Amino acid sequence: MAATGDELTVEVAGTVSAFPPGEWDGLLAPTDYFRHAYLASLEHSGLDCRFDYAVLRRGAALVGLGFGCLLRFNFGCLHPKVWMSGTPVNLGLPFAFQAGCDTPQARGLLQQALFERACHAGALYFVLRDFPAPQAAGPTAIAAPALKLLPMPLHCTAILPLTFPDFDAYLGSLGGSGRKSVKRDLRRVQEAGFRWRAERPSPELAPRLLELWLPLYRKYRDPDQIRLTEGYFRALIASPDAVFLLLWRAGELVAFDLCLRHGDLLSSIFSGIAPGIGRLPIHRYMGYAIVQHAMALQCHAIDFGISNEEAKARMGCRLRMLYGYGRPVSPALHFLGVGKLVKVVFSAPAAKVEAEAQPCPGRPMPAASSGPAHLQGWRRAIVIGAGLGGLAAAARLASAPRVEVTVLERAADIGGMCRMVAFGAAGPQFVAGCNLFSPGFFALLARYYGIRLPTRRARILTFHAGVPLSLRRLAGRGLSVAELAAVWRVAQAALLKPGSSMAQAAMPIGAPTALAADLALLPFLLQGQDADQWPVRAGLAKLRHADACLYPTPGLAAVPQSLRRFMERHGQGRVQLGAAATAIEVQAGQVVGVRTQQGNWPADIVISSLDAEATLQLMAGCPHPVPQRVAGLSAMAVFLLLDAAFPLPTGYHSLAFIAPGVLDQLHQLFNGRVPPQPSFELVCPDLSQGRAPDGGWPVTIFSTCPAGEDSGTEAAQLLWQRIGHCLEQTLPGFGAAIRWSKVVAPAEYLRDVGCLSRLSPYAERGCEPQPGPPMPLGLSLSHSASGPPVADTLAALRGGLDAAHRVLAGRD
Repeated sequence: MAATGDELTVEVAGTVSAFPPGEWDGLLAPTDYFRHAYLASLEHSGLDCRFDYAVLRRGAALVGLGFGCLLRFNFGCLHPKVWMSGTPVNLGLPFAFQAGCDTPQARGLLQQALFERACHAGALYFVLRDFPAPQAAGPTAIAAPALKLLPMPLHCTAILPLTFPDFDAYLGSLGGSGRKSVKRDLRRVQEAGFRWRAERPSPELAPRLLELWLPLYRKYRDPDQIRLTEGYFRALIASPDAVFLLLWRAGELVAFDLCLRHGDLLSSIFSGIAPGIGRLPIHRYMGYAIVQHAMALQCHAIDFGISNEEAKARMGCRLRMLYGYGRPVSPALHFLGVGKLVKVVFSAPAAKVEAEAQPCPGRPMPAASSGPAHLQGWRRAIVIGAGLGGLAAAARLASAPRVEVTVLERAADIGGMCRMVAFGAAGPQFVAGCNLFSPGFFALLARYYGIRLPTRRARILTFHAGVPLSLRRLAGRGLSVAELAAVWRVAQAALLKPGSSMAQAAMPIGAPTALAADLALLPFLLQGQDADQWPVRAGLAKLRHADACLYPTPGLAAVPQSLRRFMERHGQGRVQLGAAATAIEVQAGQVVGVRTQQGNWPADIVISSLDAEATLQLMAGCPHPVPQRVAGLSAMAVFLLLDAAFPLPTGYHSLAFIAPGVLDQLHQLFNGRVPPQPSFELVCPDLSQGRAPDGGWPVTIFSTCPAGEDSGTEAAQLLWQRIGHCLEQTLPGFGAAIRWSKVVAPAEYLRDVGCLSRLSPYAERGCEPQPGPPMPLGLSLSHSASGPPVADTLAALRGGLDAAHRVLAGRD
């Protein structure tokens, strides 16, 4: 049976003996398990399955191969036929190609031929197993498009890289408590009289091996688990690639682990244990025996396989979700959508898919090029910070092929300054930072990620000296000729650099009236930026229009949660909360990982959403000088719970308060001085609904003050008194309506809120942005390296995207 396409010929057979062993093994990598002799031994071991093979030839040369088997699933009284790629014991991706021949066309020909074999055999379902996660481009790169296969998560496999000189060093990498636990387990089993040995059992022990394995088979009863036979164990006893670890007590075999060695990779595939000794930590004891023996064999990694992920993560394993692609064989069932129902049976539980692999505490960082051969070609990326910039970078990386992304976030939730916080076990939710978005922000989400959030127009009510201001009110009030001239000079200055002499001359400090000066700069406060990113507090800087902006209808947390779902759905991405980065590891000018208090995270790519100064300080042993800069504005927040009967203005999302003279003080930023900052913004997430939620109005008040030693609790209390006086004048009875309050000063912001309080930097008058120090290869910043990040939602999103683009393009 043959088919031809573009000089490639497909041959199919029901036995591996149809192909010469030399040609077959010549295509395999050192870590491929499916050698000719191994498959031949499985065919003759009495397993209840039927093998199918397909090879690709170009002329007489073998350039590609794939295989699988037809077996029966066990669903109680139902035993449907299912065709699955790989062997019945499921050891990895069952395809191999000559260099340069692994193309979509070649994969399509092989898979189409195997699918036809499944049709002829009367299989109900066809599935290809053990692929990496599907990428954003869809399964067409690895699965034949014509087959219309449905991707599904199957299970996690656990990989333990062996970068330790000896077993004691491995124990040391587990940390103090982990090391003590392992030694306690080893001591308990040894004191009970058990001893393990790495030895090849005699063929007469095959029945005993089957007897020890059957209890576990009956315990789990996985539908796709095929029942092994004595012939299988006899075949493996004779296989030179098989490694047996046998546990003995008083001359009796009581447990075993069966492994296969492929090059420098040792795979643990089956184990068995005698009933009655399960109260001792036998499984853990044998797992550590595998580690010791793998080191003796000088293997570079151990594949512990599936199941019991938490225990394997504690051993230091990296968990990787493997996927399958499947569909009903019958065209009628496929057309009716039966595949979606079958996917529920095959797919791993949601908890497994969302499980986050833990690093091994204290494990030394491997070199960037190290790792088992079957993981080569994948790039491991670490993103520091789960704010908008970090999540945007992670989502973009996760959508690229063969990139595994981990986001390390020090807080207990994602979103950074764009999230909700709660004080107390059942306290109300408060806005932690940025709350308003420009239309361009949501357009960027839709263009790059296809994330379309429902939004509403959120109106802003701005008070100046206790009087509400809006474009409509300003348009109704006539300005004098002198005031109009001042406004015109400021409009011209907006197009110039703030440090230029013309810009300084145009600033209307000394205009005929203070109100004219304030009104001239009001558009900068409301719109948040000019051509040079005027560093105005981000809480007032989210408007493209003077009175309104866009707000996500599901709530503020919908934006970072949407980015997280995209990252986890479209790639090898996960978020690790409560993991504060303590160091970025650099070796020979190349980043190799990130260190946290919980452990080490190896990486080929690191993207930091921290500012340049903080990022440089994390680089262990890096000689880069830390730039000296003017301190930035810090957030002071007051979290309030107001009585539900308090008459807040309806129809508005936010109330912005601008005290008289504050705009003159903002002008001092261009002279490098840090003035007091009495302006503030009152944010209530439910204000635009016109009614208070149960329990009252949860309100967050933001203000800014200099970031420095004087921004502690005492300074915050003084600033809050001034704000409270202004609020009482504008909204009488505000103070009496407060049922609960908490003032969070900049110095305590990280401790109480969980994120940094710095909102925006100060401009350095007369200075062009200076390029930052050169970064190590593989390290990128999600913002300009010349200064701290501006807490602007659109700028953060663009910064994260730009950093990911630079990394994927190889420019960082």
